[in-house]
Amino acid sequence: MTRILILLAILLAVGFVVWRFAAPQPSQEPARPWPGPANISELTIKGVLPDGSTSWNEIEVPPSPPPALERGKDLFAKACAACHGAEGKGDGILTKNYDLNSIPANLTKPLQSIKIRSTASGAVPTDADLFRTLTRGLPNTAMWSYRALPAEDRWSLVHYVKSLGGDAYKSAPKVANIPAKLEKNAGLLETGGTLYRNVCLNCHGAEGLGGNPPIYDSESGKQFPGLKFAQDGGKLMLGGSSDDDIARTLMTGFHSRSPMRSFQPYFYPHEAPTPSQKIEGDRKLWGTVFYSRELINAQAK
Repeated sequence: MTRILILLAILLAVGFVVWRFAAPQPSQEPARPWPGPANISELTIKGVLPDGSTSWNEIEVPPSPPPALERGKDLFAKACAACHGAEGKGDGILTKNYDLNSIPANLTKPLQSIKIRSTASGAVPTDADLFRTLTRGLPNTAMWSYRALPAEDRWSLVHYVKSLGGDAYKSAPKVANIPAKLEKNAGLLETGGTLYRNVCLNCHGAEGLGGNPPIYDSESGKQFPGLKFAQDGGKLMLGGSSDDDIARTLMTGFHSRSPMRSFQPYFYPHEAPTPSQKIEGDRKLWGTVFYSRELINAQAK
């Protein structure tokens, strides 16, 4: 009898140990922060999601007031540091804790990190470029629209962001020259379609919905959302989906880590083109724009 009681006690002890370690345990992982800018109520921001239907080019840029760096620093800490990091290096708490669609820019290295510009390839953005991006945001990324902030606050952020870039902003950036828009016609569409199939198809796919294989950011390993540029009628295009936006993106490209490079050398291979070479380049550029527009319109909802 004693032996039976001892055996039962051993079996109960073993069973408890097995249950204790096999049963799911409460997660010890600390609670993650709310995925949004700190103190967002203090900023009284409403409708922060980017409005992808708007044109980046057409955003009105009011005159800049004198720089207010302390105001910009305060706003940056409240609204931007969660993603971009306290020092603007793209290493904020949300970047570390969440699988964001696109890695936030390292603002201390603007040449390698800031995508949307009106300036030539290899140049930093203008003040107006930064203002437009703050206003519109970047669709399909964590870069929200701050359109509801007063213009002077957006300007304060612009000047503070520039201060994080150090010497990169010392020289005045040169705005890229975008040739005047041509009239769309069947010949231009044919030219653009040929160029698209030869140059753009691999990354963007036959319908503008992404190529195969997808292309990734060389530093972060993240897929570029802009590859599916025609999705939802172009509403996810980082730099805007108007004809002028597309022409600008083709001419300027994105930053140096992106596969979206400037196609200006492809359209205009000669430093001092002859009139006929200039006309041919204009046809290639705007033909590609118009063909891209056809793909975008086919996906509009």
